[in-house]
Amino acid sequence: MSTSRLFDDLLIEKRHTHLKAEEYSPWVQHWYPLCARHLLDYCNSKTLAIESVRSPHMAQCLRRQHRLFRRRHGESPPFRRWRHRYTGALHMLLRLVHGAWPIVDPPSTALEVFHRDLVHDYATTTPGSETFAVCVRRHELSAARTRCTF
Repeated sequence: MSTSRLFDDLLIEKRHTHLKAEEYSPWVQHWYPLCARHLLDYCNSKTLAIESVRSPHMAQCLRRQHRLFRRRHGESPPFRRWRHRYTGALHMLLRLVHGAWPIVDPPSTALEVFHRDLVHDYATTTPGSETFAVCVRRHELSAARTRCTF
């Protein structure tokens, strides 16, 4: 058995233990590890480390699973509706791996750097800015979600 497969199995087992400890439903305890296996198999087929998975990789994996579903069952619901059975499970796995999901991309232009610095400076120097800082974080996550392709 390869080292990658052992790591994958360990990751799935850790997640399964978490699902049991938090008393998730039996369906979730069964389904989420299967979804995790699909993503890990996809990563292995692309020689991609799970730590380097980003939103475009997630979208490609989901499209691959949708194609396989259509081949097996002949028909399938539209992709946008079908994917919801997978996204919760995969997001939970990626939160376990990365600590947060989606990952906010670093600013790529000088304007984005200026905007980020301005907002963070304001959030840290304004009295009562804790609420503002929470709103800023939500805005960053919202922007990251809109960049996602799935």
